[in-house]
Amino acid sequence: MLNRVMSVVPLFKFIILTFSGFFDLGLPLGTFGPPDVLRLGFGPKMILTVIGIESIVTIVSRHRASTICDENGARRTVFAGLIAAILAALFLRGMAVGVN
Repeated sequence: MLNRVMSVVPLFKFIILTFSGFFDLGLPLGTFGPPDVLRLGFGPKMILTVIGIESIVTIVSRHRASTICDENGARRTVFAGLIAAILAALFLRGMAVGVN
C-alpha cells in the first residue's frame, strides 16, 4: 500500500502546476465585470467558448510547438512566442480602441 501511495506523490507536482496554469488563465476573467463584458458585446457564453477554444488550441498546437523547439532550440522558440503574444496584444488593443 505504501508503494502505491509513494508512486502517486510525484504526480502532485504536475497536478499543482496544471491547476496553477488554469488558475492563471482564468484569473484575468474575473476583472471583467458583467457591465464590461456586455459593453464589449460578449456574454458569459462567449467567455466560456473562448476558454474552451483555448484548451483545444493548446492541445492541437502542442506538437507543432515542440517540433519547432526541437528544430530551433528553446530560446528561439520562446522568443518567437513572446513576439507572437505581443503582436496579438497590440492587435486586440487596436480592436478595442473604439469601444467605450
